Amino acid sequence: MNNHADIREELGLGPKGLRRFTAYLYELLFERSERMLAVTFLLLIFVGTILLWLPMSHARTGVSLLDAFFTSTSAVCVTGLTVVDTEKDFSRFGQVVIMVLIQLGGLGIMTFAALEPSFSAEKCPSDRNSWWPILFIRAMPRRSCGAT
Repeated sequence: MNNHADIREELGLGPKGLRRFTAYLYELLFERSERMLAVTFLLLIFVGTILLWLPMSHARTGVSLLDAFFTSTSAVCVTGLTVVDTEKDFSRFGQVVIMVLIQLGGLGIMTFAALEPSFSAEKCPSDRNSWWPILFIRAMPRRSCGAT
């Protein structure tokens, strides 16, 4: 009598359901390059927030979760805004975390900008459905699409 296994499979909690769920999640988050960029940035911001909120990241007094979130977001998006004094309020570990977030954020932006046409499903980057030409239409040389 294997009623529990059948019930788990019906609810999608068995091995097959887990595989379907992970495939669906992967498709939802990483199918399109725009989603992949957003998810990567959100993960970087989340990890950076947690690392900056740790007590080992603070030099003197604790940094609030909101301040750690703002600092992490600013570092990943390479804006350089802070609400606390980085030198005085963060330890060397916290400063290194901020530096790594800035590097990964900048590297992510540049890598994505360079590789987006190859990520996208369209064969021609000047397609109307792609956001690429809206941002860089003047910088890109004219190419004929569909010509072999």
